[in-house]
Amino acid sequence: MKRYTIYILIMFSGMSVMARQPERGYRGFVDWSNDCVIDPGFLIGEGGDSEIFMGGTTSHGYQFNKWLYVGLGAGVQYNLDWKEYENERNQDKFIIPVFVEARTDHKWGWFTPFFSVRLGANCSDGGGVYFSPTVGYRFDWGRRVALNLGLGMSLYGTRQYYREHVYLPEGGITLGDWYRRAGTHVKPTIRLGFEF
Repeated sequence: MKRYTIYILIMFSGMSVMARQPERGYRGFVDWSNDCVIDPGFLIGEGGDSEIFMGGTTSHGYQFNKWLYVGLGAGVQYNLDWKEYENERNQDKFIIPVFVEARTDHKWGWFTPFFSVRLGANCSDGGGVYFSPTVGYRFDWGRRVALNLGLGMSLYGTRQYYREHVYLPEGGITLGDWYRRAGTHVKPTIRLGFEF
């Protein structure tokens, strides 16, 4: 196992040494995208409310110079922990972002980092804002092809259902009617992408 790990590290190191900046013109991305909130209660044997959204995004646009890209994109992510019978109508089933993306690519010696910002709208669950900054590393396979690994945050808005709490005159609380209100969520993001 150590031998395979060393081979993979040497391969990625070699790609970075020969790394070149992207060329001017069309540029496209396809990403496997994951937003997740993991409740660490499982470490001590307790359950917790975890949400893992898994899916993909794509972005297509124009590379203006060696370091600036601007494009339009969309995607869909499904909540792997969504269960209708446990949901109580307040957990998101999908995130469907539509966004504008701005990205900068850099080359500092053999080190090839990137920074990306996506701004747009979440089109699921009544809609809301979508904002996702990401910082990562570009493994260059040539001027037109590369593998990208990024970490960041995703902020998105939805309309959520909540249950009204009614205070009883004799004391205590009972649950009343359902109503909707805007909600905002922030989740850590991991992206593994291919560019062409």
